[in-house]
Amino acid sequence: MKVKDGIIGFAVGDALGVPVEFCSRENLKKNKVTDMQGFGTHLQEPGTFSDDTAMVLATISSLIEKNGLDFNNIADKYLDWYEMGDFTANGEVFDIGITVRQALENWKRNFRQPSGLKDIDSNGNGSLMRVLPLAYYFDDKRILASDRLQLIKEFSSITHAHEISCFGCMLYSEFALLLLNDPNPFKAYELLKSNMNSYSEIKNEKKIYYRILKENIFEKSQDEIRSTSYIVDTLEAVFWTILTTHSYKEATLTAVNLGGDTDTITALVGGLAGIIYGYEHIPNEWINTLKRKEYLLKMCEQYEQELSC
Repeated sequence: MKVKDGIIGFAVGDALGVPVEFCSRENLKKNKVTDMQGFGTHLQEPGTFSDDTAMVLATISSLIEKNGLDFNNIADKYLDWYEMGDFTANGEVFDIGITVRQALENWKRNFRQPSGLKDIDSNGNGSLMRVLPLAYYFDDKRILASDRLQLIKEFSSITHAHEISCFGCMLYSEFALLLLNDPNPFKAYELLKSNMNSYSEIKNEKKIYYRILKENIFEKSQDEIRSTSYIVDTLEAVFWTILTTHSYKEATLTAVNLGGDTDTITALVGGLAGIIYGYEHIPNEWINTLKRKEYLLKMCEQYEQELSC
């Protein structure tokens, strides 16, 4: 299963994107990212991962502790991250989305009652960025597709309860799951489209994700790809990047130089590229730069052991 392929790939992509988050594509064309660097937007040292990886680690921690999905426990782990800096690169939460912050405040204030935001404007990528560990769980437990859809909905709804966000999380986790069984991205993409288009109950969501599910996203030009934090834009950028590149390094550097929400998009690309190309093809110097590298590797090992039990 090699959990570290995807999770370390994700963390490296996150750290690659942190220094240039919010930078425009035009600016990055003039000042291209070609290697791991630091400071920039958040004034963090090279190898510092953001909320994306911290929330992935919180998710993994819960899955290990509870030997399965316990959504209340996951929400509590996120609150520990938000309030106490658990799972962070350096004890500091330096980046958190508005919807995530509000949902966790609601969770705390409402005595652990469902707190995810349901309005149309709450469709950032804040639940998408933490969903990768579930693909490993679904694969190991052989969870049926219909059950996966419901579990993903509950998982996303901890913070992002709108159907656009829930379905976006489903798309990414299903693609990752397919890649875990066959790392050919084009085969996985065609299977994903076939599988998702067979769901009649998600007609409206399929319209929103039309360019991914009904067209070939990889045929779009870069100028047609928007790299914002809106979950649909994020996923289009992720699928486009994975399907137009041929190595981990090329994929993550392509993603980060799209500009915009660089940490999340590059993390999501890095997770998939890690699964496709393998841990050994992630630049070693990038892995060695990662903050808390040994902790990250230990979490991957513990999660893999838990899944194999």
